[in-house]
Amino acid sequence: MPKRINLEPHFSAEEFFNFYRQASDPIERTRYQIIWLLAQGRLTEDVAKVTGYCRNSIYRLGATLLVRGGVELRQVLEEVEG
Repeated sequence: MPKRINLEPHFSAEEFFNFYRQASDPIERTRYQIIWLLAQGRLTEDVAKVTGYCRNSIYRLGATLLVRGGVELRQVLEEVEG
């Protein structure tokens, strides 16, 4: 059954959208898109269909953000391989 990842509200969904739109690196852009979609409350299965990433990578990105949410977002994205 698809799961919903609840992100801590370090940023709003609108702020994640702005990060996504401003990113120039394609991998970074897709990761911001994933975070933005999760912040909207989308199911991981839906996010996987939209982005082409597997659910495990989405879970890993979400889990890393939950654990490391206080550090700079770009640093977290660089640490996640996906």
